Amino acid sequence: MMSLGSPQSLKPWVALLCLLLQPSTAVRVTFSAYGKGTCQGPLIAYGEYDTENTGCIRLRDNDGNTYSQKGTCKDGGIEVTLYPNGACRTGSGTVGDVFEGESDSCLFAGNNATWIPSGRSEYWECDAADPCFDRELAWACRLRDPDASAQHAFAACFGNEPVSATSANEESPPAERVLMADLIAGDRVLSEEGGMPAITQIIVSQHRASQLQSPMLRFEHALGYVSVTPDHVLRLDGRYVPARRGYVGAALSDETLGNVTVSHIRRGRGYVINPITDNGKILAAAATGKPVVAATANSWLSEVLLSQYPRYSPSWALAKACPHHAQRFYDLVLEKTFEAAVPSLRKWKQLLPATAEVVIIGAGDAVLATSFLMVMMIFVLARLEMVLTVAVLATTLLFRQRKNRLHTVQQRRAFMPEQKKVANDR
Repeated sequence: MMSLGSPQSLKPWVALLCLLLQPSTAVRVTFSAYGKGTCQGPLIAYGEYDTENTGCIRLRDNDGNTYSQKGTCKDGGIEVTLYPNGACRTGSGTVGDVFEGESDSCLFAGNNATWIPSGRSEYWECDAADPCFDRELAWACRLRDPDASAQHAFAACFGNEPVSATSANEESPPAERVLMADLIAGDRVLSEEGGMPAITQIIVSQHRASQLQSPMLRFEHALGYVSVTPDHVLRLDGRYVPARRGYVGAALSDETLGNVTVSHIRRGRGYVINPITDNGKILAAAATGKPVVAATANSWLSEVLLSQYPRYSPSWALAKACPHHAQRFYDLVLEKTFEAAVPSLRKWKQLLPATAEVVIIGAGDAVLATSFLMVMMIFVLARLEMVLTVAVLATTLLFRQRKNRLHTVQQRRAFMPEQKKVANDR
């Protein structure tokens, strides 16, 4: 019998550890099939996989025959290989048809994609970017009055006469509509809770100084639009799912969780921004119009941020209590760290069981809180050192001024007897 501590029993664990610690260069490949030829909807099939893993999309044509295909990201484009079976294998002597094209385009029959059944379309995407909002098109409601209610703030931002940060108002409204790029840790913004507008706090704002661009999906509806990256989570058809799973006719949720129907989806590229909120949600809107409910995380992290876990997180509590230091800590330390670690973290989540995932999240949270405390102490000590330096310089300057003044007085006193003597001689 092999013991737990024997070298033979440790080999699988060592192999798993090496796999988890190996830097990940995976690119997420996503596939969407639509019932119309314009990549607009309805969505009839969806699939996604990392390039480090084997991905196979199985479909049926209009006659019910099964076929499969696989996409490979290549130099900014994608190579789609078609197989006449459901297992992405060429079989005996059968060679798959290959299509090479841009990874950001709609494929349909007649558009160099003859294998796609008539009346359908496909959208392939190679996405390695972070899930975020569009920095130039995403707006939120920021509170100005600490005593304002969520209803008054909503009326100020999204009512008939909304207030923006660029508009002048002498009455000092309780809230204003601002670009998400202008939000920082500690800001109080509107979110949704229990089917009603609610106030939540920005824990940290990601990518404030980043020049990262990503593919964007702009969901247009009768009341406005929201623009996010494909992996960002929206409330669609009553569930929190990645935006890439949206389609024309899908139902977004407004601040009361009422349905707002998607009328059009536009694809493009844009700079990213992502304010993470205390309750994991935010009311997202355009420069005008009404907002919809969006999460502030991607598909693999949203279930954590939307759970009760952050309420018991030490790093979360520290960030809420010290928002200014939390934002500096993220900008200076965590931004680049997370950019490098996210692919590996996603791989950890896929390979590890749920119990191990909880343990790792807890351990990582403790390390993050400890690091934050250490860096915050450095910030405080640096500020204290600066204050002490300024105090010493000011004291030295005052001492020198007083010394010079005393010296001047002494010179005058020494000169006065001489003047009297000269006067008496005269």
